Amino acid sequence: MAKFSWGIRSEPSLDCSVAAVGMPLLKRLFKHTEHAFVAYARKASQKRNALIFSVVGMLLVVIFLPGFAVLERESNIDNLYMHRGSRLPGEYGVFQRHFGGLSRVQATIHESASKQTASKEALDAILATITPLYKEDEADLCRFYDGILTERPSQCEIPEYSNNIYCNCETIASNPKQVSIFWKDNEGENQRISQKDLCESPPVPTVFRNAELLTFKPTDAGVTSSPVFIQYQSLVLNFLGGSIRRNPIFLEFRNNALSLCQSTIIEQEEMRAFEDITASAMECFRRVSIDIFGPRFGKSENSSLEEVGLRALWAVAITGNTNGTQLAQAYNNASISTIDGSSAVIAWEASRQLVQSASFLTAQASAAGFGAARAQFASEGTIMSYGYAEVAQCVSKYVHQNRKAILRNVAPNVVGLIDLERDGTVDWDMQGILAGISYLKFQMQELQNQSIQFNAIFAYISKSVEPFNSTIVQLEQMNQIIVNRTAFASARTIAEEILQANVALGNFGFFVGDHLVVAQTYQNITGNVTEASFVASSIVNAVNNSFFQGQDAIHAMIQGVKTAQVAVKQLIPEELTLNGTIRPLPRGWGIDRFPCSRTTGLDPFREGDFDLPYRMKMLDRVSIYMNYFFTLPYFSDAVKDANCLDPHLITPLRNGIYLEALQSYPAVYQGINFPSFRKAEEMYMMMAENDQQQAIKAAKAEFITDGYFISADNPFAPIKLTSIDGQAFLNTSAGYRFVSQVGSAVASAAPTASLIVLQFTEVVKALASFGFWYRPAYGTHPLANSALSTEEILAIYQSAIEASQVNDISIAECISHNTDPVDMTGRPVLSCFLAWSGTKLPHELTLGRLIFSNTIPSSRETTARLLRVESQRTGGSNYHSDHQVFREKINSILNKEVSRNERERIHRKFESAAIEQFTRMWKKEIGSGFAPSEEFADHDLFFTLERSIPDMVDDATDPEVGLLIGGLICLMAYVCIVSANFTHVVYSQVRIACLGVIVIATATAASLGLSAFMGVKFIPTSGNVVPFLALGIGVDDLLVLLAAFRKAAVSIDSPQIILESALADAGPSITFTSLTNALAFLIASTTPVHVVQHFCFQMVLSIVMNYIFLMLFVVPLLYWNAIRISEAKPDIPKVCSQSTKKFSIGYFDSFFQKHLGTLLMSDYVRGLVIVVFSLSVALSIWQAFEVERAVLFSEVAAKGSYQFGFAIRLESDFTMYNGYLVTDSEDFPSAQNVILESTQALQNVSGVTDSPPIEIIFWLNSLLLTESTSLNDPVPVENFYPAFSNWLAAAGITFLPDLSCIDSRDRTTVSCYDIVGAFSTPPMPGANQHVKLVASRGMFYMHGLQHPSDFVTIITATRNSVDRISKQYSNRDDPGFRTFVFSYVHLFWEQFVHSYTDLFTIVGFCLLGIFIATFLFQFSLIISCVLCIVVFTVILQIYGLMPAMGLTLNAFSTVNLCFAVAMAVEFSAHVAHHFLIQAGDSRKDRIQKTLGFIGKPLFNGAASSILAILFVAGSRTAFIRDYYFFMFFVIIIASFLNGTILLPVFLSFFGPPTLDAHYNANEKKPDESDGKNSSCDERFAAKIDFSMRNSTSIELDDLISRDKKPEQITSS
Repeated sequence: MAKFSWGIRSEPSLDCSVAAVGMPLLKRLFKHTEHAFVAYARKASQKRNALIFSVVGMLLVVIFLPGFAVLERESNIDNLYMHRGSRLPGEYGVFQRHFGGLSRVQATIHESASKQTASKEALDAILATITPLYKEDEADLCRFYDGILTERPSQCEIPEYSNNIYCNCETIASNPKQVSIFWKDNEGENQRISQKDLCESPPVPTVFRNAELLTFKPTDAGVTSSPVFIQYQSLVLNFLGGSIRRNPIFLEFRNNALSLCQSTIIEQEEMRAFEDITASAMECFRRVSIDIFGPRFGKSENSSLEEVGLRALWAVAITGNTNGTQLAQAYNNASISTIDGSSAVIAWEASRQLVQSASFLTAQASAAGFGAARAQFASEGTIMSYGYAEVAQCVSKYVHQNRKAILRNVAPNVVGLIDLERDGTVDWDMQGILAGISYLKFQMQELQNQSIQFNAIFAYISKSVEPFNSTIVQLEQMNQIIVNRTAFASARTIAEEILQANVALGNFGFFVGDHLVVAQTYQNITGNVTEASFVASSIVNAVNNSFFQGQDAIHAMIQGVKTAQVAVKQLIPEELTLNGTIRPLPRGWGIDRFPCSRTTGLDPFREGDFDLPYRMKMLDRVSIYMNYFFTLPYFSDAVKDANCLDPHLITPLRNGIYLEALQSYPAVYQGINFPSFRKAEEMYMMMAENDQQQAIKAAKAEFITDGYFISADNPFAPIKLTSIDGQAFLNTSAGYRFVSQVGSAVASAAPTASLIVLQFTEVVKALASFGFWYRPAYGTHPLANSALSTEEILAIYQSAIEASQVNDISIAECISHNTDPVDMTGRPVLSCFLAWSGTKLPHELTLGRLIFSNTIPSSRETTARLLRVESQRTGGSNYHSDHQVFREKINSILNKEVSRNERERIHRKFESAAIEQFTRMWKKEIGSGFAPSEEFADHDLFFTLERSIPDMVDDATDPEVGLLIGGLICLMAYVCIVSANFTHVVYSQVRIACLGVIVIATATAASLGLSAFMGVKFIPTSGNVVPFLALGIGVDDLLVLLAAFRKAAVSIDSPQIILESALADAGPSITFTSLTNALAFLIASTTPVHVVQHFCFQMVLSIVMNYIFLMLFVVPLLYWNAIRISEAKPDIPKVCSQSTKKFSIGYFDSFFQKHLGTLLMSDYVRGLVIVVFSLSVALSIWQAFEVERAVLFSEVAAKGSYQFGFAIRLESDFTMYNGYLVTDSEDFPSAQNVILESTQALQNVSGVTDSPPIEIIFWLNSLLLTESTSLNDPVPVENFYPAFSNWLAAAGITFLPDLSCIDSRDRTTVSCYDIVGAFSTPPMPGANQHVKLVASRGMFYMHGLQHPSDFVTIITATRNSVDRISKQYSNRDDPGFRTFVFSYVHLFWEQFVHSYTDLFTIVGFCLLGIFIATFLFQFSLIISCVLCIVVFTVILQIYGLMPAMGLTLNAFSTVNLCFAVAMAVEFSAHVAHHFLIQAGDSRKDRIQKTLGFIGKPLFNGAASSILAILFVAGSRTAFIRDYYFFMFFVIIIASFLNGTILLPVFLSFFGPPTLDAHYNANEKKPDESDGKNSSCDERFAAKIDFSMRNSTSIELDDLISRDKKPEQITSS
């Protein structure tokens, strides 16, 4: 018979009535909680209910698992990592609304095995890497030489011209390795898309664009065969000819007439100094009438008439003479026939109208062709590009023909300018200057030699006209002396020789005897002693004065000679135009696009033009010479003499304006009226400033004074407007319309000259700063003379670094390579870091770690020599998919409205192609140029593109199926092993344990499917962390449930009661832990960062689903397992013979109760635990201050990936980032001050670089500098938009992507450039005066951002500086004004500004939730407090260990700390719960029993949790390994140790008394009794049974016998 160890407590007998009435409320609640689980157990014990529960569970699986089919991944970094609980989303919304979003980044980092990237080989490696990406293949432009030639010019065969851009076009323009993609347009055709279509670059204004139709002068060869000529000539012939165009005679002789007309116009234009196509067309009309149509139509009337006579007749008639007698006489005089001239007159009268119509149509058609070919640019709006190309052609032609004369005048012009600068008057004699210069030209090597200078001075004296002429005049007028010119000249020569001799001896003047010698010389010729004395004195004074002038002028002459030597290289070289045989810029030239915005280490070198568009490379070779020619003062005479602007730009534009405005009167605009038009223009300009309407009225009156009306019907009979006929015409409605059109035409044309000249000058200056022509070539450029050594390249880099750090070095100094760009006498500036547009760039953007000799230089001065540039970075920016400019560009390319998703796909496809290109180089594949034994084998490439990080996130999001399966199998194996009982196989629980793990895995999968249905995006943690955590947490609960079931199965008979007892024991506990776990993650989901929220939501769903599935599947399975046990069926096959010894629950139970429990409860150990606890808290608090706030990209990237290699080097070598000062305003004119003050405040922030200063690169400062020559003086409010318009016309072009404008009438988005010309007088056609600036962004640079704290500091500092200023701004008209700082740094690092707030808030709420939940489920205030202390201790310990683990505080670690709360509760709540219900003599006794029961499940739970996350360590993503394995591992260990060691010690001191309301499995409930209340004896028996159930040793000798069932043992 079995023997039982009852373990009855020694307690006094209970008075049942008192017990029944006085039971505390908390105990009742506790008991009712357990009874709720008992009731559920009863339901689950019923076969029908178990089936229903299973079906419900299966339905949940079937419903939720398909969610994987609709799951969406989230890899957008903006969405994942932006902190949504701050001001950032609002600011980003403003930025997105106006600029689409942050630019799409693409960057490369270059290293060398020698750690030297400042070498030709290294720079060539960089060039080879990025050329395929940035350089557009433009080889198709190589056939476009000057608009006519389609073959390579023959001069290209001459070696000295081999580098001409026309001759070397294929090499310069082609790029066979270009990265590009194809995308279908609206018609389904593939369109090629390359970097130029995606990158950020300023849109090219229309006035700079290339003409679609070529433009020609009437005298240019090929003009009549040009498409535009043929097109417009045909239009006139086909649509304006009326019936004449179908006349057989006209059709027969039309081509002859057109040919004659064209040659006539060309001849006329060649004879004129001005362009007058109308007048030339009138001559064409005359000739065609006389030579072709007059004779032909006359003979059609009378075939016997002679052509020669008819020509003579028409020669008289065409002048307007209609006298029949005179016409007949003209015919008779020319004709030899007998036919009388009267017959010819009759034929003339009959055909006159036809002849005039045919001739006029021919002339009109030819004029239209020439006019269109000449002035097409005016209608296209490509005024500046057309004019620039035409003027460049004119300048090159003039220079080619007058080079020597131009250079001959340079030195005298320089001297003359210096003379004028002295006092505003001309003091030096020009003839003397020329003589001095002539002498110095041959002494270039010795200009500083004093004797050479004196010789030049005496050359000056010898040829000076003054003061000698004035001396002669003075002598003759004042002294009444008739000066003998021959004697005077001889005496002057002697005086000069004497002075020269004296000077050679160091005496700067004349002696008394010298006067006598001079006088004697004069006297010897004239014989007049008295006169000789007067004249000699005057000559000596004049020579003295001339000597002093020469001394004053000598340095100017030296400067002039030096400048003349330099000027040789400042004129357009012959190589550029192939010795004057080809245009420097082709017809139709214009800027089709600006290059992409990017920075490279090539920027200080001419090789930086590798991606400059071909047309801009053409400009790059011309702009410097155009700038020199039009801006250098010593070329001013040549500019006037060349006279290129008026005939090639101003006159064609004026002609275009008049012809357009006078379409109804085309014959009026011709030579006879030109003077009247000019006078009208002058009158208009004189009065327009005060009153435009009065100015137009005055201009019309001025034109009428001398002007003529010329009818198109009778163009050879002009009517003077002041004549009687003219006045009569003016009084008609037609005359009124004519004068009105003249007034409008004058008002449009009058401002043209001054406006165009001003704009052209600004354009010449602006275009000169574009490009790379002024930068030194290191050796690879086609124009490089030789290859530079590494030392020379380092010297250029060092100079460029110093220039970027010294704000006083201007762009002009960079271009001139000298700190004195005028006289070139300053310090040399070898090069600068400048963008293609000439904007200054900080060197830190491109150069990585710099090694200097001796010492590292300060940020201001570099005294040490640069030895090494260890790494370099290139960076480029593509438009965000939503940027207005990009939307318009891609819509135009594809000829359709492209959706946002499609735009994003285009970007991603192109980036994939670029990644493929770069990957070959990164992997050093054969043929990439970087493979072993190839050119760049010693160089390494690392790169990133915008999609690289999302790709990395996508890769990390892919579930690592092998790890998941391996983890599941290992976890299942472990759970099965710890659930097995090889001695007593009936009590083994392997099957139920395996099924339980499968149920939990299924629940986890279903929860992820449900999350997909709920719209929760999948992120890296979704497939690689959530399943492992959910399995670990679920298995913990499973093991607790199995432990309770095992305990009940050993001591209870009925399967139903076993299940009831197990759920009464474990139900509240696992419910509590599941609730607290879910609550912890739910609270953590309030972290306003999407990547955290997605993870937390999925964890909450997993925990809830695990709990539901445990109840739906595992609980019914436990009932069937109980039946198996009751039937004594083995769970697993027998491994060994069953023991007849006393049954022991296990070694671990014994260890936790007898060993660990006994050890812990000794006073010494308890004290030691308290001490260790105190020390751990102290150390944790100390280490807490060392925790950094950050997540570095190198931590997120998978090791071995290209992203990881790039991130590591970026974080170590490159610490500069760009940012934007963004302004959103409805009143920019009034907001100027606050914007300027904001930039100044921003500049003062430590960490914002002043190399370059913000004011140098900020759009508003650039505008102010253009308007007022001051960087910080706001434009008057009323003048803001006119100034804005003028600025955008030139310097402001490159800032267009940084400005957002609307049309104020309907608030539609428009290009800011539409305002250009809107405030001109008159406004330019197409200009929009209603353009309103509503947003801007201005760039600045932040540097020194290397450590995580640097990023947080710079975000806070930049915000505070700008906020302080903007808060002071108040404007009723601008209530929505806001200005703020925004950047990649702010977008990705701003979350760390709130890390502490998020941490304290979330952990605090977690603890509060734990306290409340504990109290509600444990019904003990003491337990709740103790449990919260232990949980807080775990959090503090984990937080303090983070620096040692190499982890930082971020949204992920904050959530992990919430997980620590969950784990701490998981390992503490069970101990607290079982301590609360455990009976015992003392707290120590209860602790030992509690550990004996719960210790093993907790240990197994910890082990299974570790096993579950163990496979996370195999993740390919370092970030997941660090934060979701290593940190979780420490969390589990800490939670287990604190739950099984610290908590029991605390409870041994402060634990509450036992709660004697625990469920009694044998106790009948009121509804189960026979209507009678339980007796007191039954209650006491229940207490005995309670104690029995808490005993730990039962002898089961009879239980294990084959012929006895467990219920027989129990009944006995």
